[in-house]
Amino acid sequence: MAINPGTTVLTSRQFSLNLNDLARGLVMAFLGAFIASAWDVLSAWLKTDSFDFDWKALKIALKAGIGSGVAYLIKNFFTSPEIVIKNPPAQSLDQVKSGEATVNVTSKPPVSAKVEEEN
Repeated sequence: MAINPGTTVLTSRQFSLNLNDLARGLVMAFLGAFIASAWDVLSAWLKTDSFDFDWKALKIALKAGIGSGVAYLIKNFFTSPEIVIKNPPAQSLDQVKSGEATVNVTSKPPVSAKVEEEN
């Protein structure tokens, strides 16, 4: 009986970015700005009993957020690609964990190598 292997996904290639990288970079920028500004807003609110915040601090937090997003993109740009298997069947995972099955990875030749072999 054949088991559905799940969905195999290759992350972006080294020295390139894909849409997932850009979306996650945007999320990192938002989270970085939120975390950088949340502390200033909360500490000011606890000290003064008013919810006023400094716009200069918000500008600095936005710059920190943009910096964190750019840092994430730079990290992904230089990271080697990874193979990720999403939603593998529980039966397959149990067999690999128990040692009944193994995981083998075979690489395909590059497209340019196939063209040269055919000619």
